[in-house]
Amino acid sequence: ASSSRGGAAGAKAGGAAAKKATPPPVKKDKKADKAAKKKDDKKKGKKGAKSSQFTDEQLLEPMHEIIDADAGKGMTVSGAYRRRDGAVFLDLEVTNAGQQPLNGFMIQFNKNAHRLAPAVTQLSLSVAPGATGTESVLLTAEGPALDAGAPLTPYVQIALKNNVDVFYAKTSCPMFVLFVEDGKLDKQPYLSMWKAIDNDKEHSRDLSGCTVVDTDDVCRALALHNVFEVAKRQNAAGEQLIYASSKTQSGDVFLLEITLHPDDGAHRVAFKSESVAHAALFLHAVNHVLHR
Repeated sequence: ASSSRGGAAGAKAGGAAAKKATPPPVKKDKKADKAAKKKDDKKKGKKGAKSSQFTDEQLLEPMHEIIDADAGKGMTVSGAYRRRDGAVFLDLEVTNAGQQPLNGFMIQFNKNAHRLAPAVTQLSLSVAPGATGTESVLLTAEGPALDAGAPLTPYVQIALKNNVDVFYAKTSCPMFVLFVEDGKLDKQPYLSMWKAIDNDKEHSRDLSGCTVVDTDDVCRALALHNVFEVAKRQNAAGEQLIYASSKTQSGDVFLLEITLHPDDGAHRVAFKSESVAHAALFLHAVNHVLHR
């Protein structure tokens, strides 16, 4: 979750669109791969490329302040949308800097692109003065749909009520909370599906300022958000390419290619999906994962 004051990073579609992606080769030449890796390692040694610098915990979605003390009348609320054990949660942390206990919490969502809604609106939170309380709010993806023609954005408007007042926040929920655990494709199905999807359903952008730049870190960051590595290779220019797949709870499949630029974090992202309407949400989610 992120506040309207600028919590989570949105997708930064930098400059001109990148060139069309090429799907990964199905067959590997082991000798060529070994030689390419040796060449790449030597190249990295000369450039001093960044090495792995993140733990798994650091690659997961952090908490963001969504209601500050002024807006919350002495109450501060931080939150993050996360997926655990096949379910979606809004993790909340409430700090009470006021003079009276806070209780009677209830939460409600407006209509949103993900159709997320609290499974139960009554919360068990009770926070004494000077204390901090936490709660994980179970969400369903079966809430009311947006009105026809409404833009699909990652933003979710929430209302949080307690014994003091009703408070409102504009939060950002990346699409990756809807990616299921069985979204990994093997190379041949990935290649076949890539070829079967029309080229006009391919989207590519250059992302700027990515902080997750090491190949292993990128693969781990994606996997922690249920975007699974299918293959890796090095192209003729010496760039490292990662191919990955993901699937949403509603069955939409996304095929991803990332060309890494570790020196400046300007990774090139290309992806295909039949779910054209959700292209911007997917780009936002990938961009979000690569900024930590």
